[in-house]
Amino acid sequence: MEKTARIYIAAVTAAGVLSFGFAMFHAGFGDWPSFAVYLTLAMALSILKLRLPGLNGAYSFNFLVMIAALFRHSLAEALVLAATCALYQSLANTSRRPRPVQVLFNTANFWFSLTLAWLAVRVLEAFLPNAPLGARLGIAAAAYFLANTSIVSGILMFVERKPLREVIAEWYVGPFIYFAAGIVLVGVAPLSGWTPSPESCLLVLPLLWLLHFFSGLAKRTREEQASPVRDGGPALAGAARNYVYVATAAGLLLLGGALLALRPESWTRFLGYLAAVLICSAWKARLPGMEGTIGLGFVVTLSAIAALSLPEVLVLACGSGVVQTCWHAARRPMRVQVAFNAACLMAGNAAAWLLCRHILAARLDGLLVAQLTLACAVQYAVNSLMVSRIIAYLQEKPLHEVWRECYFWTFPYYLVGAAAAALGISIGRQAGWPATFLLLPMMAMLSFTYHLKLRAVRA
Repeated sequence: MEKTARIYIAAVTAAGVLSFGFAMFHAGFGDWPSFAVYLTLAMALSILKLRLPGLNGAYSFNFLVMIAALFRHSLAEALVLAATCALYQSLANTSRRPRPVQVLFNTANFWFSLTLAWLAVRVLEAFLPNAPLGARLGIAAAAYFLANTSIVSGILMFVERKPLREVIAEWYVGPFIYFAAGIVLVGVAPLSGWTPSPESCLLVLPLLWLLHFFSGLAKRTREEQASPVRDGGPALAGAARNYVYVATAAGLLLLGGALLALRPESWTRFLGYLAAVLICSAWKARLPGMEGTIGLGFVVTLSAIAALSLPEVLVLACGSGVVQTCWHAARRPMRVQVAFNAACLMAGNAAAWLLCRHILAARLDGLLVAQLTLACAVQYAVNSLMVSRIIAYLQEKPLHEVWRECYFWTFPYYLVGAAAAALGISIGRQAGWPATFLLLPMMAMLSFTYHLKLRAVRA
């Protein structure tokens, strides 16, 4: 083993031992019957290892018990569970017996990652004492997964002699969707100590659909995918040119009216949403067989539909379209492309806002889930049909064929985003509007996973 690898292992081990010592010094043991149940579950899940579709290696779901223990027990008890998980996972049901240093490294990794998750929750509670369980669980899960992934990928980088980014993409980004689904199930489980909110259940079905989508990617052949339209393709002509000009003109009218009528109730809240949508729109993936990209900005604009006025939502949608089109583009986009994409997003969000705030407000008063579900359906339908129409012109294909291909790639993304937006709004109403953005770390990780999956399909 290289000297650098030995130093790395020693540093991780030292960090883990210090974390365990800190936990044992500051907290003790309390509810022994409940702890025994958690310990039994931890041992069972550590022995049970699954080979997941489309992923390398076998994986254990013992992290569910460890993270749940952070909210039901003390940090010391959670780290004892972590040590048990590491021991059983390393020794049970393995093809070859691990060396002691491997077991120690895995244990230290669990200790350090769980401690960082615990600290992340404490920091959140210091700023937002009333933060609901969904927000705290999401922050803890994101912190644990990032720490655990980084630590293990670091040692694999030395062993496999590969770049760190490549190791993460190959071994640990793929399992994140399974990790996220497990965390959601923990959040909605009626465990002792908390009662799940109805909004928490929003993410179960979308994540299950995303699991089905990811597993189905491996079965799709290149022949089933439409030929991609490259940037700088055929010039617009005839009906396509007229369609783009009409859509762009409508978008400019919407933007002009929005700027003239822009009177935010709170400039701080509006600028916060604007900053979030610009940042999230930069997180994008290029879809196979399609021209253009999809980003996270729609999650923020969908959340804004329930909280902001129509002019504010239109400005957010315009900013999202501009950033998504221009940021890290393969080729410098034409002005008409930027204007058209922004117009599509503004049209979709305007239709969704009018439906949610005017047509459904009186009929579904208080039913946030139903309102946002229908608003997302309208937003998705308008935007996807407008984009599919121009692609159908360029590729000389029927609209329904292009839209069906677009539907396959984008619907899972929108479905999960809509559920996250509804959950974020629910959190914001309980703990203040800044808390709405607490789900963005998990959404960014999902976006990164989605991006790498699509890149693998294109390869």
